[in-house]
Parts: sequence; structure tokens; C-alpha cells
Amino acid sequence: MLRDESLTPGVILTSTATRAAQTAEEVARWVTVDRPGGIVRQEPELYLASAETILDIVRHSGEESPCVMVVGHNPGLEELGRHLTRLEPAQSMTIDSFPTAALAKIESPVAAWTDLGWSATGTLVNLWYPKELVD
Repeated sequence: MLRDESLTPGVILTSTATRAAQTAEEVARWVTVDRPGGIVRQEPELYLASAETILDIVRHSGEESPCVMVVGHNPGLEELGRHLTRLEPAQSMTIDSFPTAALAKIESPVAAWTDLGWSATGTLVNLWYPKELVD
């Protein structure tokens, strides 16, 4: 599904929690990227991080890729998703709940990740729930 949707992250930032790290490694196996040394980077601060902390980690990732994936925990990820998409009244979908293994694609008009501040906004392009992805 990630390849079909052209969701090929240049880096996957993950919590050090076992299930999060395993999920990140599994995703990395399935996406096609030309990046020596792997694309998964464990960030201990992502473990049960607040929305502000997650945003700060993404901003300081040093990544130039147009797609960065974060594998972490609620309530921080859910809160960040809601916050980034809060000013899009025309959106047909919203992040009401973000269960385990859900995936949100949020696009933001920032030129670089370092520009992604707390006042930034984005558009929720799609939201996939695990029950929808079962083969």
C-alpha cells in the first residue's frame, strides 16, 4: 500500500519501544528507497512524546526528503495530526481517532522540515486504519 500510494519515506523516525521499532523496520523492508545504511532512525525521545516534542524531532531530523515517517505513540501523534490539520475547514476527513497501526498522510506547504513550526498547518490527504488494510 505504501508503494501504491507513493509513500516512500527518506527516513523513518521511530520510538525505541519494541513494537514501534519492529513496525519501522518492517515498513523499511517494504518501501523502495535508494538509501545506503537504512532509513530507520531510532529516537528515544519519541517514546510517549508530546505533540510538541514529535514536531521538534521532525524539525531537527536533518532530513531533506520530501517524505518523513514517524512511528510513535498516542496521545502525541494523534494530537499532532489534529493540530497540523486544524485550519482546513474544507477537509472531508479529520483525525478523530488514531488507533495502533493507523497511518496518516499530511502535506504541509513548508519548504524544509526546519520550517515546520507549531503554527504550521497541513492538509490531511488520507487516513488509513489497520482494519481497512487487511488483505
